Amino acid sequence: MEVGARTDIGLRKSVNEDSYEVWFTTIDGVERGIFAVADGVGGEEKGEIASKEVLSVVYKHLYPVVSAPEKPKENFLEELLDEAIKQANTDILTMAHERGIGKMATTLTMGVVIGSTLIAANVGDSRTCVYRDDKLHKVTVDHSLIEHLVERGKLNREDVEVPRSERAKMHENIVTRALGDKEHVDVDIFQTYLYKGDQILFCCDGLTDLVPTEDIVGIMKDSPSANECCIRLVQEANDKGGKDNITVIVARPEYLSSADEVMKGKTVVKEDQTSKIK
Repeated sequence: MEVGARTDIGLRKSVNEDSYEVWFTTIDGVERGIFAVADGVGGEEKGEIASKEVLSVVYKHLYPVVSAPEKPKENFLEELLDEAIKQANTDILTMAHERGIGKMATTLTMGVVIGSTLIAANVGDSRTCVYRDDKLHKVTVDHSLIEHLVERGKLNREDVEVPRSERAKMHENIVTRALGDKEHVDVDIFQTYLYKGDQILFCCDGLTDLVPTEDIVGIMKDSPSANECCIRLVQEANDKGGKDNITVIVARPEYLSSADEVMKGKTVVKEDQTSKIK
């Protein structure tokens, strides 16, 4: 698996509150990986603390299972993801209370890759997407006011696509769910399948609030390496104003079969195979 990752403070922030985690290997010819991006909220250093803490907790839960010689069962991974993220939420709340620093919070988007399966989870508006056949498919669904208004028909999908309409801009940068915000948090978990040529993008809103989807697609298509792709995506966000921290991970699995090989000749619809598990 070829992987690139990059985080940047942007052009307007004094602190980078984003964090990311990358781990990947191959066991018995099957690629495995843990990837996560967290976008801290709270100002000063509080968001940075929250984003680092959540990644540390989640990684400690997942690594022993994902790196074990035996292949983990998908339903067990889903339960483990949910448990790990909820534990991270509790730890952030406890840490903030013990240090007397007030509320600190973070978004999270992450994925576990086991061969041709991607299990993704998110809280907040950081995203996991799959690039396939010159299109960018969202795996996760944003927990944001903008997405809430779209789902309820108050905004059109065209209004929120970058560059956003003035009406949509009024509702930017408001998340409806975050880790460290409340004692109980709902975690959304999704499963999708990967095919030859797919690329996985994990990113915060510092990228997606500024760079149109078609520009992201063009960069992912034309970049010769995953690392170069990350560099170009960050630069594009900065070229468009760099109003926030920018963090991206691009993973390019190598040992994937074509759709026909995976499904043994059955007809598959590659464009939309993501299912919400929880």
